Amino acid sequence: MDPSNLSKLATLVFEKTGGQDELIRRFPVKEMRAARPNSGYKLLVALMVERAVSHVLSLNFDRAVENAAIQLGQALNVVTEHSGHVPMTPTLIYLHGSADSPPRAWVLREDTMTEGWKGQWEEVIANQILSAPRILFAGLGSAAPVLEASVSTIQKAIGDSKQIFQADYGPLDSNFLAKQLGVTAERYIQGSWSEVLSKLSERLVSEQLEALRVNGRSNLQENDFSDIDQQRFLNHVDKLATVSLLALGRMRAFAQLDGTHYRRHSELDDLQVAEPLTRLAQIAEELALQVRPTAHGSWQILRDGRVVGNVMLASGGGVRRFAAIEPRVRQFCTQVADEVLPPDVILIGGIIAETDFSPPSDIVADTVVDSLIDGPSGPLIVSANAPDMLAQVGELLNVA
Repeated sequence: MDPSNLSKLATLVFEKTGGQDELIRRFPVKEMRAARPNSGYKLLVALMVERAVSHVLSLNFDRAVENAAIQLGQALNVVTEHSGHVPMTPTLIYLHGSADSPPRAWVLREDTMTEGWKGQWEEVIANQILSAPRILFAGLGSAAPVLEASVSTIQKAIGDSKQIFQADYGPLDSNFLAKQLGVTAERYIQGSWSEVLSKLSERLVSEQLEALRVNGRSNLQENDFSDIDQQRFLNHVDKLATVSLLALGRMRAFAQLDGTHYRRHSELDDLQVAEPLTRLAQIAEELALQVRPTAHGSWQILRDGRVVGNVMLASGGGVRRFAAIEPRVRQFCTQVADEVLPPDVILIGGIIAETDFSPPSDIVADTVVDSLIDGPSGPLIVSANAPDMLAQVGELLNVA
């Protein structure tokens, strides 16, 4: 027997022992459960959150996609065994079971892949999932007997009416799955998993930035911002073309003081970030600095090409006074204290005017703000419409 043929090995073990437990005990199940997601898996989750990807059919057992969702603070629908229904909202489906499934539920034997599909996954896939106009197969470039039966069944369910794409690291002419599915050169994407997902997300990034331009500028116009300010805003939206979908989602989460690592795009987010982004552009221009977005959702401030500070943009939503939002901001800062680039300045837009003087939370709490040895105990929190905004930031950065 060919030792690389897992399907036949599983069948032999089943015939000898009446189950699959003895075989699955040899699998690195703990490692599969703790699989660390790469950027490709995180981008996949972001695309699902944005409804750009509807369903993910996995022939793997590891939990990399689920772990990516956990890291991004997102909840996914997950189906590990056939139950007669798959949600129409974005869902991860383990066609062969997952590392959390009991041994009996792992689909390893060819007879399970063929007969087990009849009236179960076959109908669900054909009617609920593969109704999508475009289907992308990722990986599976090499012949694997344990997967051939499943791929064949999926192929029959798809029929000839769908646009099928295949992505894999190797060339088309040596790709097993592409040959089996009849994928043509114009529908074959060569690249690593993370590279392919990055390419897929680029279109969504462009769409979200265009929405930000339109929605943000509309908000600035309605609030009587000058043409100069509007152009500043647009110029800095253009700078975001260099970052990933994950960075945009983190930037939106920061703006709402949301502790998750990804926030789904919305028109409201665009409206609320317009003011602080415009004021950041003003700070850079009037203090002769440069700013650039980071991969972590913040903005770096540079002077003569050298980084002098890190800024996080936030919003009061037009419903909070500065004294009300400041404690929440400081609490949020403790949550992101372990970030690669902790903020030096938090620039908050959408702050409503104070009706009377309220002492800063540091005075009320009787805490020490600065230390002669360690410097400031936390980031500078500045209202984007404060009269002395430029002076505060300039003093902190020693450029005023």
